[in-house]
Amino acid sequence: MWDDDEYKNKITNHLYKKMKDFYEIDNEDKYIIKTLSQWLGKKFSKLVFDAYKKENKCVIPVNNLKKLFNIKDIKIVITKFKNIIEQLNKFQDNNQDFLFDSESDEENNKDNNIIYYTEKNNDIYLSNNGLMVFIKEISCQDCQDVRSYESIIIFHNKLGKTAYESVRKIMELNKKLKEELIYGLDDII
Repeated sequence: MWDDDEYKNKITNHLYKKMKDFYEIDNEDKYIIKTLSQWLGKKFSKLVFDAYKKENKCVIPVNNLKKLFNIKDIKIVITKFKNIIEQLNKFQDNNQDFLFDSESDEENNKDNNIIYYTEKNNDIYLSNNGLMVFIKEISCQDCQDVRSYESIIIFHNKLGKTAYESVRKIMELNKKLKEELIYGLDDII
């Protein structure tokens, strides 16, 4: 049995797949960025990932969004964005309860101060929250054409879908690896 080349190849392939699965589980960041980059590009995917991983960290340049969504006059969108942020910050300063109910004590004890953007070197950098507000402020008239505006809808959808798919795949890999550790070499024999 151990001298059989076909059996050795099966074991090698099986072990390779398991090691790859462990690697993907241990490197969730790289896996999620890789998944995002399938439709966003690697550099921008990393920025979006970093913005969501480290909330309130402003890393997404507005100029990237101008290119991504073919915005005609970015200054108009920035003005609308800053106006809504001003209103949101007034609301935030009133220290009112958040609109969604949260059953998690951890969520309730977190600092509720949201940072939407920072300005550096004549450019605006958005956080994850700032990204969502900025995108919401882009109208169809702000884009070069309807297709460009549609890309905003697709962006929202793919962002949510990537998050869902990443979690699902990592949970699936975890479950599969746990089952195989219990059952042994069932896949090879």
